[in-house]
Amino acid sequence: MSNSQQATEQLLSAKIEINTSAADVWAVIAKYNDMYTWAEGIADTVQLSDAKNGMGAIRVNTAKGFGKIEQKITAWDEGKSFTYIAGVFGPLSQTLSTYSVLDLGDGKSRCNLDIAYELQDPSMSGGPAETGLRQKLEAGLNEILGALKMRVETGQQVRKHKLS
Repeated sequence: MSNSQQATEQLLSAKIEINTSAADVWAVIAKYNDMYTWAEGIADTVQLSDAKNGMGAIRVNTAKGFGKIEQKITAWDEGKSFTYIAGVFGPLSQTLSTYSVLDLGDGKSRCNLDIAYELQDPSMSGGPAETGLRQKLEAGLNEILGALKMRVETGQQVRKHKLS
């Protein structure tokens, strides 16, 4: 995130315990372009890069309430975590999101979703507009993790895969 807007950088974190192994969770989230199949709030995902996942993979998610969001993977630790950066969308100038998976043993795991974001308008910081945005983002993080839990534990998808 940029130093010039450091004062507007905000952090959010969410986590969920999932009743399957970390490897099972990773198998779902590592399919970077399949998010629309299990997350209700993601209406569509389009792959823009030759890489389907890993460093440099680029996708555009169409997120309900936020529109089209281009995302590029900037860090990839196979089986453990990945980070992607997203450009401008809504009132946000930039976001950096990280999914990480931790094996808890006994067939359980935890998935963390952390997001750092910057506001396009620094005057929003700390005001009611940012509070509303923060609540919307927190709800979205929890919705995504809940959908991930359902997908991994039950195999249920909200949408079928598009034909390639």
